Amino acid sequence: MSIKLGLYDFFAYMIPGSIYILVLTHLSTIFGWVKADFRLIANLPSLQILVLAALAYIVGMVIYPIAERWNGLFKPRGIAKKAYSEFESRYSNFEVRFKPEHWGLLLAYIRRENFELSAEIERHNVISLMLKNLSFGLSLLAILQIVEFIRVKFLTVHIAMFMILTFLSILAIRESAKFKLWFYLSIFDAVAAQSLDSSDLIAPKRDS
Repeated sequence: MSIKLGLYDFFAYMIPGSIYILVLTHLSTIFGWVKADFRLIANLPSLQILVLAALAYIVGMVIYPIAERWNGLFKPRGIAKKAYSEFESRYSNFEVRFKPEHWGLLLAYIRRENFELSAEIERHNVISLMLKNLSFGLSLLAILQIVEFIRVKFLTVHIAMFMILTFLSILAIRESAKFKLWFYLSIFDAVAAQSLDSSDLIAPKRDS
């Protein structure tokens, strides 16, 4: 795995993991289990910030299977097949000999031939993963706003925040599906490009 892809992977879990920690900390404060002052985070030493980032990464990884199920309730089905159909319509004059379910094998082939290209393609999948995980975290924050609405004098600001967070959660699901579609399309396009000969791209004109 390249350093760039490793960083993408780290942030894909760390950012949603930070939200999960925020939700858990806030709930713990509400129920009086702990007393947290979020203003102290700005004054934390670098080492403690790194420890928190590592913890957020782990939490994001642990909760991701739940986020996957949450996302499955809303995201469109058959994204690989949709990408395959779009690919076939783009290049209808070519004979395609692979199926959409072969995407994993095709990605392995691309990785063997051009590792940097495969890392760039996998970036779409990592972003899709992050948005999927982020959507669940945003939905938890939205639910937390309802808890706050009931707990703190029925302030309308919490309803407004609930609506905004719910909208962002749905938007994250939609964007996750878009990046997943791009992931499959990039695989199919890359394989097609690597299968072409230079003579398929340009050739001298023949005199009629």
